[in-house]
Amino acid sequence: MDPLRLCLLLGIASPAIALVAVMLLYCVDVPFSDQWLMVEDLTKLAQGSWGLGDWIEPYNGHRLIVPRLIWLPLAFATDWDTRLELPVVLLCAFGIYAVLHLSVRDLATRLDLPALYWVLPVVSLVVFSLTQWENWLWGWSIQTLLCVFFALAAIYVLSRPDYGAVGLGAGLLFSVLAMGSFAAGLALWPLGALVLAQPWQAPHLARGRSLALALWCSAGAVVLWAYLHAWPGEAAIGVPVRAALARPLELARFFLALLGAPLASPGGLAPRPEVAFRPIAVGAAGMLVLAGATLSLVRRFGSQAFQPLLAWSLFSLGAVMQIALARVELGVGWALHSRYMTLVTPFWAATVIALGVLAFSGRSPRGGARGAFVARGALAVCAVLVLVSSVKNIPAIAARYDILSAARRELPRAEIEVLLARIGPADYVRSQLAPLARLGFSVFRENVHEPFPVPPAPLPRFDQVLALRTPLRELSCRARVRVPMSVHNPTEHAWPTSGAITGSSFVTLSYHWQNEHGRQVVFDGERTALPRDVYPGDTLDVDMKLKAPRRNGDYVLRVTLVQEGVAWFEERGATPLDVRVAVRDCD
Repeated sequence: MDPLRLCLLLGIASPAIALVAVMLLYCVDVPFSDQWLMVEDLTKLAQGSWGLGDWIEPYNGHRLIVPRLIWLPLAFATDWDTRLELPVVLLCAFGIYAVLHLSVRDLATRLDLPALYWVLPVVSLVVFSLTQWENWLWGWSIQTLLCVFFALAAIYVLSRPDYGAVGLGAGLLFSVLAMGSFAAGLALWPLGALVLAQPWQAPHLARGRSLALALWCSAGAVVLWAYLHAWPGEAAIGVPVRAALARPLELARFFLALLGAPLASPGGLAPRPEVAFRPIAVGAAGMLVLAGATLSLVRRFGSQAFQPLLAWSLFSLGAVMQIALARVELGVGWALHSRYMTLVTPFWAATVIALGVLAFSGRSPRGGARGAFVARGALAVCAVLVLVSSVKNIPAIAARYDILSAARRELPRAEIEVLLARIGPADYVRSQLAPLARLGFSVFRENVHEPFPVPPAPLPRFDQVLALRTPLRELSCRARVRVPMSVHNPTEHAWPTSGAITGSSFVTLSYHWQNEHGRQVVFDGERTALPRDVYPGDTLDVDMKLKAPRRNGDYVLRVTLVQEGVAWFEERGATPLDVRVAVRDCD
């Protein structure tokens, strides 16, 4: 084999090989964070009560229709070995790279630029970067990777001048699958219309192009209506958007930090807001570089060849803005979490490919040397930044491995609060252990026949009468206080306050925080144990543990009881206690 070709292949393969090695070394067979929500779905499936409503039910603003079709059958086939979700993650990553590889091949052929293939090692670095480590080691992130793969594929097939009926059908299918994987796929409908509206799309069939555009817009309208129909009120879209738009500076900082994070990740399990300056600067520089490179390429070669790159960049920018609008309240540090970085992959891949065309076209008859040196330098900087950011995240990967390994050992006993809290809300994790043990899944796969406490049935009736014993009007930011409460049982049944080791049967007092726009800021409030079993007609005085939100503002404190592992009382029709509280003195 030609030595240069061998070097090219090694450059392309090395990031993927390194990623596979990391996944093999650091994967842990234990559910993490949002994955614990799957226990309810798995239990319903085992009981035969899981239905269409559960399949399409939104979670955090996404309808996870396609991921659930992967997670749930795979869990039953493997007794929920979460490590076996990672090959699907890896397949999605290879799919993303394959679409980008095809685009580079098409550009190299169309521009008569064989040297462009040398940009592929940098594209591979971006796609398989360890800055996305949380996605590589967490099967829950299948949703994000699927969305990015289907989005890239949809834009690629629609951007071909001879897409035809098959291409249009594939584009429609990929767009529906992207939207059913992660809400960022919603952006594909306006993007697809923009791509199809270009005059070079099927130029010999102007009437067919108009028909395709009309079909696309009609299908998009129907699909979007179906997606948003009967959307739950607590997941309303307009409230967080209006709240985010009211803080444009914070929104811009969050947007740029997330955009720049893949090349300027500070590393760590929970990046701090004060380290966001470099990602913000890199994000702003990336937008300027891509804009400049695109203008230069369009002037030199025309815009038709670069349509996929432009559309992919717009998709990433739309996805980043969507995350920013939904998460800006959590602070700019949240933008640096690795789980979101896959959504930025199309942007940086398009930037790298555009720089590659500028760098290597300086040697072609159509190019000229102007700007080629600068483009090569920018390409090298991108590669170095991705490598440095990847290396910076290795300690975080090792730390996560230690935490999850320790948690997996202790889960069957459910006694170490700190470890439970590192893999999800501790009380919720504890409440899901008994159902998981009955299924014989995950950490109980090898101990399915060992005895495990089984919680009693849900309470026959959920009702409550709650009241403040002293007024509560204002709290300091992040303050931890005890709130004097009166708790009355108006039902005909006792409330148990002690139970199985998993804590899945007893009743505790808790709360939610909502901001002034009605959006949930804290859902799982701290739990306060009731001092004794509460019999019908009993009234107890309880000092409820409460932690104030971390931002100034006017909030609604919603106090309610919860039967652990069963339901919040308010979800079963009980009336919660709502108290308006002002939070002040935040830095």
